[in-house]
Amino acid sequence: MCGLWGAYTLNNLTVAEVKNVHTLGIVSQLRGTDSTGAFTVKKKKNQKLHIQSRKMLGDSSRFLSDPGTRYLLHEDDTFIISGHSRYATSGAITECNAHPIQIGHIVACHNGTIDSLKVRDEDAATNTDSREFIKRIAHQGLAKAIIDARDGAYAIVWFDASRRELNFLRNYKRPLYYLWDRTRTCLYWASEKEMLEFLKKRESVGSFLEPVCFMPDRVYTFAAGTLDFTSKASPITLNDDTDERQRLNEQNSMF
Repeated sequence: MCGLWGAYTLNNLTVAEVKNVHTLGIVSQLRGTDSTGAFTVKKKKNQKLHIQSRKMLGDSSRFLSDPGTRYLLHEDDTFIISGHSRYATSGAITECNAHPIQIGHIVACHNGTIDSLKVRDEDAATNTDSREFIKRIAHQGLAKAIIDARDGAYAIVWFDASRRELNFLRNYKRPLYYLWDRTRTCLYWASEKEMLEFLKKRESVGSFLEPVCFMPDRVYTFAAGTLDFTSKASPITLNDDTDERQRLNEQNSMF
């Protein structure tokens, strides 16, 4: 049970928007305190994109109060912040196993446990099921990654540098919600609806729309520089047990 949190906007996250991300990061430590990390994407003057990440052992309070983290999150021209609060279920508690995980052109944060990708004990200090999942997305494509995940659980946020796209995907075993500000110019996300509702109440209800659940088995994609997302069916859906899917969807805010 890990926590995903973050924000996306068109050009540059404001100080107030970064503060909102900070709030989501703090409350997300309720879902995991083993390690915390985040990646950012910023636009350079030549329109090239620059990805940076930072992670450390411990909870998000420690991570977000670190001077290096504060500098990273407040850099000019940053338009994506994607954070992760880890509760270790596979692999050792090491900085290497903290998220985000970058493999080539893919940088990602994953929540869930994928037993079919479980690593050997001798590799546990430097590898996890999450890394294996992300590695497959980067090297073999999303369809192959989902096939290899079999009946595992996943909610994942990833940025594809080669396509300049921010992506969201979950299956019915893990939750993920999003929230627009009232002008629909900044998107926030978190693993639990209640976390986004807390942000609404803390910062003024009228400043935001209502939290919405990402539908399972659909890939939501934002092309960098746009505020409209595409939503398409996952290339592979492995479990079509409708009753089981409904039962777990009703319970998934607990995972």
